[in-house]
Amino acid sequence: KTVTQEAKFTREAKVNLVTGDVTYGDWTPEQHLAEVKSPVVKGYILKDAKQKEVAATTGLTADSKDENIEVVYTKLGSWVPKVPEGFEEPKLEKPQYPNDPTDPTKPGTPTTVIPHVPGTTPKDPNGNPLKPVDPNDPSKGYVPPTPENPTEDTEITYEKDTQKATVTYVVEGTGTVLHTDNLEGKSGEPIEYSTV
Repeated sequence: KTVTQEAKFTREAKVNLVTGDVTYGDWTPEQHLAEVKSPVVKGYILKDAKQKEVAATTGLTADSKDENIEVVYTKLGSWVPKVPEGFEEPKLEKPQYPNDPTDPTKPGTPTTVIPHVPGTTPKDPNGNPLKPVDPNDPSKGYVPPTPENPTEDTEITYEKDTQKATVTYVVEGTGTVLHTDNLEGKSGEPIEYSTV
């Protein structure tokens, strides 16, 4: 939305009633151009935080030129989930970072939840596991990480969880345990094991 302001100037004219000569005083502005606050634009953020407001203009003269100030917005980034092959891609509602409703220079508090993909743990770009919304129930999803740069996407990498398996050798009929092997593997991958 374009905001246009005009500065009006006045000057005094003195008329000599005898000679008819007119003498003019200096032009003076009737008012200054007011400060303009940059609005919050959904899905976008101000490229330069200094453009949060365009300052009021003072010191205008009759020779002042028109001024055109362009306020530049940049698209907010998104959370982008990356899952291992063979796992279903999660449906992420509202993946774009939200706006701060009062400040066009900052992203807002996320309302998005990073979905749970069984057998995996989502991690932020630094490799830190995301915090579950409910520590007792990861199926409720995870708290999204704060973006390091609000105009760049944040990749959420789902890493396969370590799974455990146990092979127990028992004597038939007595149930006596002869030997136990504890095995580990990754979700969705076979564990290489031989009874030999």
